[in-house]
Amino acid sequence: MNRPTGALSPRARIAGLLGALLALSAAADDPGGRQLRIESDPPGAEVLLIGGIAGRTPLSVGERAIYPNDYSDEQAPLYGLVTLRRAGCATHVQRVTLDDIEHGMRVRLRQLQVLQELLDEGLMSAAEEQRIRRALLRSP
Repeated sequence: MNRPTGALSPRARIAGLLGALLALSAAADDPGGRQLRIESDPPGAEVLLIGGIAGRTPLSVGERAIYPNDYSDEQAPLYGLVTLRRAGCATHVQRVTLDDIEHGMRVRLRQLQVLQELLDEGLMSAAEEQRIRRALLRSP
């Protein structure tokens, strides 16, 4: 049978359709698309996104978990934000950029627990502890 030049055989068309279906299936398995890797020092920080608690560091989350298509008006201020919380550390809030998604987020959490221990052991005054705590919380 003569086929016009450039026309695909039935077998080639079926193979193409199967390939397209497999690609769609893979996209459905990963609806978030690209992944953001989040690491903290110290590890084990709770990760909060617009949809709630995502897990603990180290963690990878899909881009759509950070920038979802649907969210309520009350959630709008949380759009694109990642919040890290860990006992004894200052809370860290960061707006996610494309650079973060490409290279990951590595956050060094400011540990406040050490200050409390020094205060409790009488190795620093309450005024010194407050001054240092304020300075830590102001620094980037």
